Amino acid sequence: MELLLLGLIIAVATGGGASAADQPQSHPVIEWLISAEIGGSFNVDKVAFDNGAMFAIGDISKGELIMDVPRKAQLRPSKEEYEEHEDYNSEEDGYGLMCFTAKRLAYEYEVLKEKSGHWPYLQYVFESFDHAAIPIGWSPEGKELVHVMVDYDVLEPFDFGDTCFAGTTYAESCKHAADGEGSVLLEAAWRIVVSRGWNHVLVPSYDMINHRNGSWRNVDRDPMGGRANLEVDGEFRIIAIKDIPAGAQLYNSYNQCDYDATCNRNTGMVYMTQDIFQDYGFVEQYPRRFAFFTGYDHDEELGLVINIDEKTPGGGDLEVKWMTKRPSKLQLKWMVEQLALLTDKEMIDYLEKGVKLLTSEKEGRAVLEYYEALKEVLSLAIETVHPPQDDKGASNDDPLSDDDDFDDDDFDDFHEDEDRIFIEDEDGDDDFDDEDEDEDGAGDEL
Repeated sequence: MELLLLGLIIAVATGGGASAADQPQSHPVIEWLISAEIGGSFNVDKVAFDNGAMFAIGDISKGELIMDVPRKAQLRPSKEEYEEHEDYNSEEDGYGLMCFTAKRLAYEYEVLKEKSGHWPYLQYVFESFDHAAIPIGWSPEGKELVHVMVDYDVLEPFDFGDTCFAGTTYAESCKHAADGEGSVLLEAAWRIVVSRGWNHVLVPSYDMINHRNGSWRNVDRDPMGGRANLEVDGEFRIIAIKDIPAGAQLYNSYNQCDYDATCNRNTGMVYMTQDIFQDYGFVEQYPRRFAFFTGYDHDEELGLVINIDEKTPGGGDLEVKWMTKRPSKLQLKWMVEQLALLTDKEMIDYLEKGVKLLTSEKEGRAVLEYYEALKEVLSLAIETVHPPQDDKGASNDDPLSDDDDFDDDDFDDFHEDEDRIFIEDEDGDDDFDDEDEDEDGAGDEL
């Protein structure tokens, strides 16, 4: 039965990954960025945009400039709108500055057209970018498949179809849309800002770099002697943070950025794989990080956080790190129960039938990929705490206890507020960071 789901993923997939093997054509947005009118820069000799991704077409050295996007190229609210909505994203003001950016985007595209100083970028985001493919633009049927899969908010993402940081539609999110301005074009502009904006600012060309964390992340904002603040400093210089060989894809990070003061350094512990899926509609490649909220968590705000990564980049072996304390027996029981629900024949049949009925192949592919990701993380999490038996019938080392025999039959004996066992970090504290999990950084090898 599970093989059928994997087959469906292959069946709805459209084409392979991007490649820099062919000579990429110059992109209109990049040509516009480096024009005399805009005055930006782009490393055209070593970087090109091809098939939805940025690639190195020559060897790039650490610290080398990738692009410089000046304030003139960016789309953001006016000075007056900044002053009027200093408390943007507050409950009172809704998502004020994002709303103004969306309104400006729609106005320049519909009214100014070629007279807009951003016209090549406007054409790209409205006419070539599939903004309807992000979850707030999904069909009700596609959203419902995810709701059932996560057992209506038992697993994340919660409230799938909303975004983590903004409202679902322009009309719902923007207080000044109450006068009937929630047009089709404004809704499209809203989706563009939500999916491509750095907070409320659109940064052309930089928003064409794809996301991936871990050792794959190879570009970031130039710190220029400190952490930069896009909303204050304006200029957006992107550099290589490591040597990048020709043919490699360029990756930034949506949640583990180091050098921008508008990106909290703890964002990677509260905005993870399930949140990226909720906002952008794709399952990030390894590394992946999930949070589970079991009801028995040491930290109710963080939950139970697990990181999965390839042991070697591009290799098949995976390793697990607990970013919070290792699970208690009750947390482990909860994970086993969730995995059982996911792999139940009724769930598999429901997803198979539902995906086949969707009109959007992208939605169907995303649903199945997220299903496989959830199933994988739960399976690996359980295995690291309660390993399978070896050939002699004895369990491998049990990280929960040296003197407790632990098997699935024991679950019936658990009581909600008893037998909670937590394993401290190697340094004996409760802090959460990548360095605390294992002294050698190796994690739990699988």
